[in-house]
Order: sequence, then C-alpha cells, then structure tokens
Amino acid sequence: MFSLYFEGQFKIYNDLWVSLVELQNWVDILWSEANPRNLRMFISVLKKAKRQIRNSALLIETNHYNEIMLVIDSLENYQVGKEGLINYVNNIENSSEQEMNIRKIIEQNSESRIKINIFVDRIFKSMRDKIRSTN
Repeated sequence: MFSLYFEGQFKIYNDLWVSLVELQNWVDILWSEANPRNLRMFISVLKKAKRQIRNSALLIETNHYNEIMLVIDSLENYQVGKEGLINYVNNIENSSEQEMNIRKIIEQNSESRIKINIFVDRIFKSMRDKIRSTN
C-alpha cells in the first residue's frame, strides 16, 4: 500500500517539478523582456500549474502545498507587477512619478522572482532527499 502511495506521490511531484521549472523559465523570460506576448504565456503556464497543484493536493505534503501556494501568490503578484510595468512603458509619458512607480514595480517583481527561485531549489532538494530515503 505504501509503495502505491509513494509511486502516486512520486508521479505528482515529478509533474509538479516540470510545472515549477516551466514557471521559473517564464519568470526569467518575462524578467528579460516584459511584453504582452510573454505575459500571456506566463499567465497561461501559471494557471495550468495552479490547477495542477489543486488537483494533486491530496498527495502533496502539507508543508510543500502551503509553500507552493505562497509561491503561487508571489507569482500572481509578479504577474500584476509585469502588467503594470508593460502599461507604464507603453504609456510613454516620462514623469519622475512614473519612473518611481516603475522602479517600485521592478523591485517587487525582483522579490517575487527570488522567492520562486529559492522555493524551486528547496523543493528540488526536498524531493531528492525523499527519493533517496526510500531506496
């Protein structure tokens, strides 16, 4: 019974890992070039990952699930920040207030980007440790 549970959990975590890496890649792409196309792709990948996480919640360890949902919140904030940044940049008025707002958005996006990178590294180590402990 434990073996079946572990196999199911392993598949869930593997699928989750693929989604997290894809999200991390789109965070980096959007960081490099904030444009409407990249934003749409990021939003699509984020929605897919969120749906997958919720569908798999039963087999995801509670602490991992809670952390993942915090990261998803950060990513949704990242999305909002990038939307704001794209809107500011497309609205070509260069007031000092607008430049201050752009810097603030970039700073917030940087914090969200750091959070996902730290989380992905931590979940990777945790998953590896779990796999090793069952061998």
